[in-house]
Amino acid sequence: MKNAKWVLWTVEASAVLLFVGLLLFSGQKQRGSPALEPIDPAAFELGIDAKEWFGVYFLDQKVGYAASSRKRILNGGEFVHTEAAYTMAAGGHIARSVMASTAVLDEDKRLSQFDFFLSAEPVRLAARGLFNDGVLAIDVYQGGEHQRIELPMEEPPHVGASLPAWVGEQELIQEGDVYTLPYFDPVSLSQRDMEIRVLGTEVLASGEEAYWLERDFGGASTKTLVLPNGETLREESAMGLSMRRESAEEARSMPAADEVVDVIALSG
Repeated sequence: MKNAKWVLWTVEASAVLLFVGLLLFSGQKQRGSPALEPIDPAAFELGIDAKEWFGVYFLDQKVGYAASSRKRILNGGEFVHTEAAYTMAAGGHIARSVMASTAVLDEDKRLSQFDFFLSAEPVRLAARGLFNDGVLAIDVYQGGEHQRIELPMEEPPHVGASLPAWVGEQELIQEGDVYTLPYFDPVSLSQRDMEIRVLGTEVLASGEEAYWLERDFGGASTKTLVLPNGETLREESAMGLSMRRESAEEARSMPAADEVVDVIALSG
């Protein structure tokens, strides 16, 4: 168990340090292309934000955890923070991946500004974006190099972090409904429409009703069980990865170093 606690502390510390690194690195001015300004915490409303915790599994074997939190901001929008850490083995090599992101949503719960960091050996990617006047401007930092990307868009896009807020804004969701939303993926730095289909409903043990939604983006499909307020209870991808809502203690309880899941062995 000491090994498990050490691995967990290392992953959590890495997430914090890497995200701070993003803020420092992307805040530097680039010659001929000034870096986008960081998110301003002064815009937050006071109060404690609720955090949702999830255990992350590959074919029912635990490989990591994820967490997300939402906080209202003064203009009527929301500030969303997400983080995730995974530890998996492949071919005898243990790979640890860390993702962290923040996003500012406007009053319509669409993307206004975001920060993103991914560390998945050998890839380290940092990105910061701002939507303004029909253009999503993105500063990308990878391999010691900086690149500015500008994507023209007719309207502000959604990101993964904004979808729970979007669900919570819907007055009525019914089985068979289909929605098409403009969407931006910070991992692939690509944007296209996402299709969301309401597959059905599920009555929970508490008597609450939850919705099964299927999201399709670029041919990748994900099923999510959500409450009417947007809270996620479960998520399943076609690649064998899933997330389950858990307490903070359960989510952060990681396997010992000698129990790391070998994804190749499980997939064989």
